[in-house]
Amino acid sequence: MSSMIRRAYGVAEYQLPASKWLDRSYSGRATFSPETPVEQFPLMLRTMLEERFGLRVHLATKPAKVWLLQQAPGGAKLLPASGKHLPVPGIPVSVKPGEAKRRGNADPEREWLMMSSGTIETFCNLLAVESRRPVLDRTGLKGLFDINVEVQNAYPRRIPPPSMTLPTEPIPAPPLVIAPALKKLGLRFQESREPIDFLVVDSEPTMSPRL
Repeated sequence: MSSMIRRAYGVAEYQLPASKWLDRSYSGRATFSPETPVEQFPLMLRTMLEERFGLRVHLATKPAKVWLLQQAPGGAKLLPASGKHLPVPGIPVSVKPGEAKRRGNADPEREWLMMSSGTIETFCNLLAVESRRPVLDRTGLKGLFDINVEVQNAYPRRIPPPSMTLPTEPIPAPPLVIAPALKKLGLRFQESREPIDFLVVDSEPTMSPRL
């Protein structure tokens, strides 16, 4: 549900309220003609959520603590977009063009922040998830970039060696220490308080989730 709402209303994850029902999986099907313009897809998805699921939401603006992403002295050190899948070092997965993700690492004390052929705004959305706070672009950078930067975990994950039985409880993903990673990219955070649009839910979905 979270991914459908974000695409339908054009909001980032930090703009959604914290609620367990957003993590539920729902089934839905919509049909449209092949001539339908791509830019109409979000509006059609919004209509489906409202008419079939009974979802009612509105945007509300309120001041919030944010990070402003800026260029550090000396300027940004970003790679131009390759237009290709970005392989994750040491792991047989990749990041597709247009995506920005946090990926695992062979070293349990470190992670990767990766983006393939994405905008700074896309990278800000990833940083917002990792820092648990809105991140606004103040870099002035335009165009598409590749990013592949290793980051130190705030505390190491307790991953047992292969000879041990895996724990029954899931291992939580720890928060990341982002500032040193940004320094490698020629970027930095500045704390601020800015007006932010948040999605307010007036009526939750009424249909049963997929089990």
